[in-house]
Amino acid sequence: MLALILPILLSALPMLLQAFGVISPSLANLIASLTSAIPALIAKLEAGGTPTADELALLQAFQAEIVALQSNTTLDPSDLALASALNDALSKAIAAYQTAETVDDPSTLTPLPTNLTDEAPISDPNPTAPSQFGSASV
Repeated sequence: MLALILPILLSALPMLLQAFGVISPSLANLIASLTSAIPALIAKLEAGGTPTADELALLQAFQAEIVALQSNTTLDPSDLALASALNDALSKAIAAYQTAETVDDPSTLTPLPTNLTDEAPISDPNPTAPSQFGSASV
């Protein structure tokens, strides 16, 4: 129900504020573009997905907000550069998150060092033999 009502309210609010002269047309457009990601997020969360799916939906909603900010030409260039950096970081985070959901490759794991103050990683001279570093039971 919220997913049906929310898009109507979010699209009407900037138009009403602009019509009454409370905000400028450019700000109304920015608000409209920023709120466009919210209904999709609400729908994904209401669908009752897994916590992993919910977290991914949140990351994607944040990215949609950043993309909307990047489309605003009135922002300061330093703010646009920050938005671009955030968008790049979110893209990498989403890709890593999706990869982590589907890939569990033990060959990419490295043993924990025996001395946690060592700067250099400890390499196992015989990776096929039982580990000299013990098991990683928790």
